[in-house]
Amino acid sequence: MIATKDRIEALRVCITLALEQGRPPAEVIVVDASRDWRGHADRIGGVMAAHPGVRFRYLQAALPSLTVQRNQGIAEARAAVLFLLDDDSFMYPDCAERIMAIYEADTQGLVGGIQTGTAAHPPRTGIEAGARKKKGSRMIGKGGQKRHGWLRRLVMQRLFLMDKDALFIPYDAPAPLSPVPAALAGQDVVPARLFQGYRMTFRRQAVLDEPFDDLLRYYCPGEDIDASYRVSRRYLMLTAPEARLHHFTAADGRIDRFRTTALSALNQAVLLRRHAADQTGARRRYFALMRRRFLAEVLKDALSRRFDLPQARGILHGRTKARHVFAMPPEALAEWYPAEQDRLVRG
Repeated sequence: MIATKDRIEALRVCITLALEQGRPPAEVIVVDASRDWRGHADRIGGVMAAHPGVRFRYLQAALPSLTVQRNQGIAEARAAVLFLLDDDSFMYPDCAERIMAIYEADTQGLVGGIQTGTAAHPPRTGIEAGARKKKGSRMIGKGGQKRHGWLRRLVMQRLFLMDKDALFIPYDAPAPLSPVPAALAGQDVVPARLFQGYRMTFRRQAVLDEPFDDLLRYYCPGEDIDASYRVSRRYLMLTAPEARLHHFTAADGRIDRFRTTALSALNQAVLLRRHAADQTGARRRYFALMRRRFLAEVLKDALSRRFDLPQARGILHGRTKARHVFAMPPEALAEWYPAEQDRLVRG
């Protein structure tokens, strides 16, 4: 199941590689928020024509929102296991087969989700999928080389906060990860709690039990971490490192750094207000994290020579609005927050 907007070349490659899997899909469902979604449907329909045994649905998005699109596709799906990939997620040929072997070994249905491993390069040469997103400074990006790798990872996680675990504030008291059950002994898996959106798979029932939070609209940073964390409170979650996938990070369909960072800060406040058990503690930890994030974003902006400091300004904007969020009754957020996101995205 793929939610997409304005990235038809990447989408075509994503679906082509999915259909070439050693374990091909039972269905392909696309929810498209593009203006020319019908034209895109025709192009993807041409790809699907060679696979008449695969159930195919191409839907116009009810709203241009990743969470709404994901939930729309989940409702349309019929398969017991859903690969909720980004449109620029390119699977290696054995990726789906490895993932499905783990689900099928879990005869008790304890596993609610498995995220794939990652690969630095596409599964084959000659892939044409449009322009890639521009990365930040080589000093803090992937060009840091392998020398002193442990030190670099420490700097990324602790100073620049470029790690989902460093950025996430749990909704409940911390609990240890569940061990891998005996039925999965010998499988190459490790327990996980937080997933990255471009490489997620779930049992369909798990994401029916815990849908994506569609109060997050438009561009939805944090939707993947929120959903996977809530699923992890009901089910075992795993990472399968050898089930490899390459994230192309297509450039089209993205918004600027200021808005992305502001939404990431504001979304986190909204999710904590909606889901955190200890509101006083959540609010205190949130503003402490925002102080650290502001310093981290100043450094990242400066090292990348973004002298208007878009990411640092985004944190300040989100933090300011978050004071209003924490003071608001949760039921009032449903009316206020969609309009607030619209104002921010449209400028």
